[in-house]
Amino acid sequence: IERFRIRGLKYQPDLVLWFLKDDDINQITDYILPKERELAKKMGLNKNMHVDYFDNGVAYPSWQAAEKALKQEYGWEKLIQYQEKAFLTINEYYTGNLLVFTFPTTRDNYKEALKSFVSKRKNTAYFDGINDVYKHNDEYLPDLHPNKKGYSKIVDSLFDYMINQKLIPCK
Repeated sequence: IERFRIRGLKYQPDLVLWFLKDDDINQITDYILPKERELAKKMGLNKNMHVDYFDNGVAYPSWQAAEKALKQEYGWEKLIQYQEKAFLTINEYYTGNLLVFTFPTTRDNYKEALKSFVSKRKNTAYFDGINDVYKHNDEYLPDLHPNKKGYSKIVDSLFDYMINQKLIPCK
């Protein structure tokens, strides 16, 4: 929301697309970043070395450990309450059309939280049918972000949804 407030508002959008995935609910940046740095130091990870982002097949082990610590400290219910409140702060800056979307493989409890957030905001749609790039090795990078092909497939499925739901006009 902060990035949108700083960068996106000036464009006065008719529709905002907001991609949220599984781990976004687990992430409270003000908590995670300092904890991750502390844990990376304890783990002896060198962020300048790509190989240190992976440990026994686990991507970003210090980040995942920080997420686990956050869940243990706050618990699921408090995390959901915090994130719902954070989600709804978008209304302070933008009350227009919003499309929240996620992967079809997003965990059910995360999907339910997203649907709950969306149901409490006007002019908001939810879509969980975008192309899941993680089903195809050639659609994501070693750091687990989509590559050009993956993003292209995400965009195509999102565009089809927006046309079919009449969220954007088709001319």
